[in-house]
Amino acid sequence: YQYALLNGFLEAWQQEKNVNWKNLFGFIIAIIKSDIFWTEEYAAGQYNYRNWILSLIARIINEGTRQDIHAFAPELLPQAEQVLLIIANRTNSDLKFIADILTSVLNSTLGKIYQAMMNFSLRCARVYRKDTEEKWVESIKDYFNNKLNTQDGASIELYVTVGEYLPNLLYLDKTWVVANVNKIFPKEIDALWEAAFT
Repeated sequence: YQYALLNGFLEAWQQEKNVNWKNLFGFIIAIIKSDIFWTEEYAAGQYNYRNWILSLIARIINEGTRQDIHAFAPELLPQAEQVLLIIANRTNSDLKFIADILTSVLNSTLGKIYQAMMNFSLRCARVYRKDTEEKWVESIKDYFNNKLNTQDGASIELYVTVGEYLPNLLYLDKTWVVANVNKIFPKEIDALWEAAFT
């Protein structure tokens, strides 16, 4: 039911209908702060509704920040940031290879969360920091820093995302990209280097 309700909000927004984003974020935060949401066990062959909901939450934030002409109000960006950090820190990889690595990541839960984090950061930069050199939201930057600094436990989804959004990362923080280029493209770990380069 939660998935269906959230999907209704996403479809309404995509059809350019009005959405009460303040109430929507309140509902989302109530879901992801519930212990039962994170402890629910799914048997083999059963649908993983948690990952469905997490993917949908990421898509909602992505759609609400992707285009300035059709975005939720800037004063709600802190709620979006809170949601993204909670779900990014608590979501495990569910990557299944479909055809190619890019398509597989774009269809994965973490891939959708990372894409939403990037579009959220770009929206914040356009709203609050367009005249500054360093435009990246500090908490999102810290999250990416921490993940890139623990390469052995890093996910392919992260490396595909930083590779895909490299021009946007240069816009957000060129100094960071230059300083971390060997972590973004780790030569010593073929799978991660290939994921970012692809």
